[in-house]
Amino acid sequence: MLDMKGSKVKYFGHSTFSLTTRSGQVALIDPFVMSNPACPEELKKVPRLDVIFISHAHGDHIADLLPLAKQHKPKIAAIYETCVWLDSKGFENETSPMSKGGSQQIGEFHVTMTHAFHSNSIDDGGKLIYGGEPAGLVIRMPGGLTIYHAGDTNVVWAAVYNQFFALAVMPKEPADEIEAFPVTLPPFPNIETAPGAPPPMGVQAA
Repeated sequence: MLDMKGSKVKYFGHSTFSLTTRSGQVALIDPFVMSNPACPEELKKVPRLDVIFISHAHGDHIADLLPLAKQHKPKIAAIYETCVWLDSKGFENETSPMSKGGSQQIGEFHVTMTHAFHSNSIDDGGKLIYGGEPAGLVIRMPGGLTIYHAGDTNVVWAAVYNQFFALAVMPKEPADEIEAFPVTLPPFPNIETAPGAPPPMGVQAA
């Protein structure tokens, strides 16, 4: 069993995960929660939120970003252009813009932005706005647990090392095509998956 080093990872359905450190700081990756049909009702109320990480700004990844940001005022890490859009919505004190290859410390979370093969746009009241390039996220938590969230990348090339694992929520591909790449996706029974939420690929429900 993977040693979570006192941290917790919870799956909300689709591409949304929460990360909780040993001290209780909470981060949410790709906030598609209240409007997410795959998210169980008991997870649709978020009592605490310190950081939001965004892989890209399509609606099925940030549909609930603005209401959650307004409620909790978390720090928000995203690609630069998405942060500029968020600034225009009144969150200039919350945004922490990034570019691929860049890293920053936000609370107890250290994040590095990586490449992803996808697209990125923001639906702003029916008008499509360029949101910058899509990205993956490598997030390091206290104790040494490191998580790679691939975003919606079409092809993921990742190695899984000691205390490092991939949350591989990818578009459906033929299994032999995925297995052709040097990717290790072991089962992670200590990731919390609420009843009714289908586990992501490589993850077994607790």
